[in-house]
Amino acid sequence: MDKRIKYAGVAAAMLLSIAPIITPITNVSAETITQATNTGVKSYLDFNFDVDEHGPASLGFYASTDGGDKKVWTQDLVYTSKVGQIDSVITPTINGYVPNFERIGFLRTSRGYSLITDLYYTKVGNVSTTSNSATGINFTFELARAAKVYDDNGNVTSQTLSNSTMWHVDQQKRINGVTYYRIATNEWVKASDGVIINIERRVVETKWQSALYNSFGQKISNRALAANTKWKYDRYAWINGKEMYRVATNEWLSRNDIARFF
Repeated sequence: MDKRIKYAGVAAAMLLSIAPIITPITNVSAETITQATNTGVKSYLDFNFDVDEHGPASLGFYASTDGGDKKVWTQDLVYTSKVGQIDSVITPTINGYVPNFERIGFLRTSRGYSLITDLYYTKVGNVSTTSNSATGINFTFELARAAKVYDDNGNVTSQTLSNSTMWHVDQQKRINGVTYYRIATNEWVKASDGVIINIERRVVETKWQSALYNSFGQKISNRALAANTKWKYDRYAWINGKEMYRVATNEWLSRNDIARFF
């Protein structure tokens, strides 16, 4: 059956029953910056639909480039279970263009999602290798290894942060092609040193014998969970484009291996 859904009068074919294509009520070329509900985070684009009904979704929108607006879709599925949580996904690609951020954030609102990253694409050949401009964001970042701290200009400092510690991030920027997250005044860590997480405590049941992965998305060779067993998790994240749930320190279960939630 040809399933179709409409948002703000725009029809969009569904890719999968669990992954609808969602389009926004406005596009970036007519950008209106509003305040996201109760967060103080700027919203650059709103997607109004019933998240609980449709679940994880690929979001499509017009992105600003120095060659005019271009339509893009998120390659990862966007999903958070609660209003106020933020999901971070890999930035959509445009052939011949470079985005100003490697990842973009979507804030769950009472009406759907808000894009909270000020995204812009620059044509290859027009790209400066150094940028000190920062964009305000708001999420929790967990280090997957001991990480060096950098100053506002991307210079390494003498400070090192411990593995598995969590930090509130309020800004991100790119310097020489590397994305950094700000954790304190004049203190930044590399985005590649950890994962953006959402805190949530529930129980899942495995579909079958299920592999476990570390915080970099690498399969753990000597660990697995038995089929049809229940496990508590305390956070979830998108790791290498996959939705993952943490069931132990540095041990993550793939959403594809989960039968149901409790």
